Order: sequence, then structure tokens, then C-alpha cells
Amino acid sequence: MDHTRPDRDAYLSKIADFIGSQPYVPAVGIDALKRSSLTQELGITSLGAIALVASYINSRGLSDSDLNPEWVPSLYEVDGLVAVFREIDTLANRAVAV
Repeated sequence: MDHTRPDRDAYLSKIADFIGSQPYVPAVGIDALKRSSLTQELGITSLGAIALVASYINSRGLSDSDLNPEWVPSLYEVDGLVAVFREIDTLANRAVAV
């Protein structure tokens, strides 16, 4: 994981805040996101990771149908979860631009 980019730190902080707002997964801090490689190390189960993605999709104004099944294998790793959140943000930004 690249720990040196300021924009990455800001994004990880955003993700940590979002995770902390969800009642079905434990709150995590940015430091935990930086040092963990697997979502299980954060106490996030595979079902919890999928629920996080679904909630994030809805929070960005997208539909549940935007959940891409190809994302699921990525959710076991913190980097994969971050990448999926970024992809959701890209989808949401495109939807706003249309």
C-alpha cells in the first residue's frame, strides 16, 4: 500500500469516516487502514465488506444494480476495498455529469 500520497491519506480518512458511520462493522481509523492488508484484520467480514459497498453505492446516489459482482473478490484486501470505493466515486461522478 502506498502510504506517502497526501491524496491517498485524505481518501483513506474519508473511507474510515464512512466505515465508522456504519453500525454493522467495527469503526476503523486511518492508521488501521494503512497498516492492514486484509479487511478481516479490521474486523470486517466478507458479508460486512459487501454491505459496506452496497451502502456506499447508495450514499453516492447510485442504485443497488450498480453493485458489480466482479468487485467481490477484491473486498478481502484493504487495497481492493479502496479501489472499489474509488470506482464507485467515478461512477457517481459520471452520473452527475450526465
